[in-house]
Amino acid sequence: MFDVKEVRELTKNLTVLYAEDDASAQQEIEKILKIFFKNTLVANDGEEGLELYYKYQDKIDLILSDIQMPKINGLEMIEQIRTGDRDIPVIMLTAFNDQEYFLKSINLKIDKYLIKPLDKKAFIETIYDVAFSLSQKHLLQQLIRENQQAELLAKEKETISKITDAYSLPMIIFKDGKVKHFSKSFESLFQPLFKDDLNKISLDTKGLFDNKKGYLDSFSSYNSVDYEQNRIHITTSNGKKVFRVYRKNIDMSDGLADMFLLIDITFEEHIRAKENSYTQSLEKLVVKEKVTKVKEKAKDDISAQEYSANVDPTSISKLLELDKLDNSFYEAISEFEEGTQTNLGAVSKFLARYAEAIQPFEEFLELYAVINHLSEFLNDLDIGILSGSEHASFIKNLHIIRDELSHWRKGVFIEQDENDIHSHDFALISACLQIETLFSDIDDEVIEEVDDFDFF
Repeated sequence: MFDVKEVRELTKNLTVLYAEDDASAQQEIEKILKIFFKNTLVANDGEEGLELYYKYQDKIDLILSDIQMPKINGLEMIEQIRTGDRDIPVIMLTAFNDQEYFLKSINLKIDKYLIKPLDKKAFIETIYDVAFSLSQKHLLQQLIRENQQAELLAKEKETISKITDAYSLPMIIFKDGKVKHFSKSFESLFQPLFKDDLNKISLDTKGLFDNKKGYLDSFSSYNSVDYEQNRIHITTSNGKKVFRVYRKNIDMSDGLADMFLLIDITFEEHIRAKENSYTQSLEKLVVKEKVTKVKEKAKDDISAQEYSANVDPTSISKLLELDKLDNSFYEAISEFEEGTQTNLGAVSKFLARYAEAIQPFEEFLELYAVINHLSEFLNDLDIGILSGSEHASFIKNLHIIRDELSHWRKGVFIEQDENDIHSHDFALISACLQIETLFSDIDDEVIEEVDDFDFF
C-alpha cells in the first residue's frame, strides 16, 4: 500500500509529457499531474506531442498519451519516439474499442494501460508503479556508475603503484591538498621521521623536512619561478640527506593532481659545501696577506696632496658624492643598536657602494678587496644569531668602519690634510676581519655538516 505522499516523493523531480485531444479530460488529468510532477508538458494531439518531445527530450522522464488523436495518434507518436529512445516509460490511455491497437503496442514497449473513463485511484497507483520502477532504474544506473568509478580508481591506483614502485625515486601525489598516493620509497624514507600516518599529511604539513634556511619547509612552499630553491633537507638515522623537488600536474580520473618527485642530490650538495668551505678559507688567507702588505706599505708614506695631484678628478668626484651614504650608513647602525633591524642586506649595500667608489684607485686595491669581500660576506646574514657580547662587538666594529671610511674619504680627497694616505687602512681592515670572525661559527657549521651527509 502507498499514500499520496509516497507518490509525491517519487515524482516531485520528474517531468511528464501528456498528450490528449479531449479538452475536458485533458483539463481534469492535467490538474492531477501538476500535483505530483515538477513539470507537466501538455500536447493537444500526437503531432504537438512529438514537437514537445524533441524540444525537451533531455528533461522528459515519462509519457502519458491517449491513443485516438487527430493528425498523429498516440501509438504513431510513440512509434517515432521509440526509434531513438527504447527506454522512456509510456502509459497509454485507451477506450474499450481500442483493442485493435493492442498487438501493435506490444512492440512499442508500452509500460501501462489505463481504461477510460479513468479511475483516479487506479491512475495514481499506475503513476506510482511507473515512477517506482523509474527510481529503481536510476538507482541501479547510479550504483553501476559508482562501481565503475571505484573499479577505475582501483585500476588507476594499481597502475600508479606499479609505475612508481618500479623506480627508486620517492614520490607523492596530492589531490586538493590531500594525499592520494605515495611510493614505497617515499614511505620508507619518511615514515621513520613522521610519527603519524603518512596518509594524514597535506601540502601544508610542516615538520616532515628539517627547518633549515634555504630549503623548503613544506610541499606548499614549492617555488614555481626559481626551481633552484626547491630543495629539502632531512635528517635520517644514518645522517643528513638533501633532495631536489620536482612538481608536475597530472590528469587523473577525478581531476588534476600534484605529483612531487624527489631526486637525491646529497653528494652534489656535499661537493658544493666542500667547495664553499675551501673558498672561504682561501679568502681569509688572502685578506690576511693583504693586511701584511698594508703594514709594509705604511713604511713609504705618501701625503694626500701629493697623491690627489696625480689622480683622475672624475674618480674623486664619485667619492665626494658619498655624504648622504655616510648618513644612511649611520642610521642603519642605529637601527641595529635599537634592535629594530636584524638583516644585514642594507649594510652590505652601503659597503658595496663604497667598494665601487674605491675600486678605480690602484693605490687602494687592498682596501677595495677587503670592503668588497665584507659586503659579499654579510649579504643575507642575520645578526639574530649573535650573542649579546658578539652583537655589541659587531656594532662597535660597524661604527669603526663607518667612521674610518668617512675620515679616509675626507682626509685624503676632500680636505687633503693626511700626511699618510694609508693611515686609516689598518683600522678598516682590522674591523672588517673582526666582523667576519664573529660569524665564523656559521662556516664551522657548514664544514661540520659537510662530513655528516648520508650517501648510502
